Amino acid sequence: MHTALWETRQGHEVHLAVGRDSMLSEIPAALTVHVVPSLVRDLSPVRDLLTLRALRGLISDRRFDIVHTHQSKAGILGRLAARGIAPVIVHTIHMAPFGPAYGTAASAVFVRAERMCARWTDVIVSVGEELRSGNIAAGIGRPAQYTVIRSPIDVAAFVALRARPAEARVTARQRLGIDGSGKLVVVVASLEPRKRVDLIFRELAPLVRGEEVRLAIAGDGPKRDRLSAQAAALKIAGGVHFLGHVSDIPGLLSVADLLVHAATVEGVPQVTLQALAAGVPVVATEMIGLREVPGAAIRIVPSSGDGLRGSVVAALAESPVPVAIDAFDAWTDAGVDRSLAALHERVDTLVDKRRRARRP
Repeated sequence: MHTALWETRQGHEVHLAVGRDSMLSEIPAALTVHVVPSLVRDLSPVRDLLTLRALRGLISDRRFDIVHTHQSKAGILGRLAARGIAPVIVHTIHMAPFGPAYGTAASAVFVRAERMCARWTDVIVSVGEELRSGNIAAGIGRPAQYTVIRSPIDVAAFVALRARPAEARVTARQRLGIDGSGKLVVVVASLEPRKRVDLIFRELAPLVRGEEVRLAIAGDGPKRDRLSAQAAALKIAGGVHFLGHVSDIPGLLSVADLLVHAATVEGVPQVTLQALAAGVPVVATEMIGLREVPGAAIRIVPSSGDGLRGSVVAALAESPVPVAIDAFDAWTDAGVDRSLAALHERVDTLVDKRRRARRP
């Protein structure tokens, strides 16, 4: 949305093609929306072919100068549809669609598809350096095709939390319905398998039972009931606070002593950046995107979760050392806008060149 709205402010006409399950009410009125009913998240050969035909017809009819695709499957279908029609094709990768989290067969399929589509993609945008390096190592495109543009966060709102007085933390805890003044470990995640909140429960259960820490879980999803049952089985239900969806992440992090993150795959986990900007230390299981901020107060343990409990204890025992504020410049609105301006200087010139070459 940030990219699309920036483009409208520059005078571009921006169209957005989305699937039927998209949250249409959250799309700004400045964008022209095209709903493609057959565009769904899961693989579906019949629907995918219908989507490909619909997108190709849309691109051909509207004669777009630039087609900019996002996500994994939608990005492949969009680029297939735009091939040979749109003068310039751009693709943004938000997280890798291959690797240990997906299984060998699925990874092989997506790597092959991404390598194919990269042949006619003019610019590949990555939200992180590690994500870019991983794609290149997998043989997807050439280094010259890539540029890194961060996903923006409200850096100022999180940095302001560093100076928040202790009494404000107590008030904020009470507002969230969290009792006690002990150490609070926060988890921000949708409650679905990829986020592995169940692993966090298993690893930290002895600390919660011993009243060394309390857990606050911000997020909702299909595993909510199962996680509640797990907390009861582990005898930690009294020390776990299920907060549901929390829109005020700065308010949540203002009461946190530590953030724990255990997802299997992401591009750059935004909540870890938000925590670091707020001066909250982070413990996370190994994954791409955790090393984007040099010198960050983050402890990384193996993907299996081995050592998670010990790292949490060690992190809580130390005084956090906040990362320098200017380390987050690329994630500010101004920093992202500079990157977008550089991207458009590159692709707009390419559009003009190719439009001239096509004239009879």
